[in-house]
Amino acid sequence: DFHLPDDSPYLITHVKMFNPFDEDTTTYWWSNVAVNDTGKTRVLSSGKNVISLVGSCDYEVLPNIDAMPGVDVTYPSRATRSFDYFIQENYEGESTWEAAAYENGLVFYERSTAPLYYKKMFTWGKHRAGKRWQEFLSDGEGTGYYAEIQAGIAPSQMHDKILPAKGIYEWTQVFGGLKLEPDGLFCEDFGRACDYFGENLGKILTEEGIKALNE
Repeated sequence: DFHLPDDSPYLITHVKMFNPFDEDTTTYWWSNVAVNDTGKTRVLSSGKNVISLVGSCDYEVLPNIDAMPGVDVTYPSRATRSFDYFIQENYEGESTWEAAAYENGLVFYERSTAPLYYKKMFTWGKHRAGKRWQEFLSDGEGTGYYAEIQAGIAPSQMHDKILPAKGIYEWTQVFGGLKLEPDGLFCEDFGRACDYFGENLGKILTEEGIKALNE
């Protein structure tokens, strides 16, 4: 279900998955939003610990991964190749968020309740092949560069999740935008930038608020 009340600053979505059978099954879900990559776009998140699948499966801490030394991978356009990472935390029922910040202070974000805990960032990279893929999948040569911010119910896209017999999973995910000070979003310390956005997001959509929407 999609909800956009007249006075709402964000789009509200609610998903309910059923297993109608008498035995457990596996299931899989990732929402996926393509966000414009201006060359300076930065991806912020409520978690810093990630699974990286660049070449091998490694546990890393943002903003760096061993496979791309010296690169702040929270800026998709700095990637030397296509790659992704999956954000992991011990969430214990909390809602989580991911956001794309732009140099003019605009931020596109999503926030979701359990069990849609896990976040992902994917980029094709800005090498020749990566640019070509983006152009092919969007609107032509020299344009259409983007990254993807995603949310899932399992730790990565190499995992699935058991849905018990006759079981139900449901969650609420919200999509919206904010205008904030660029200095706060693009400070050198990634953790401080995430805290700055998280505090401002909390002013319009608290943990209790999104749980109430879910109910």
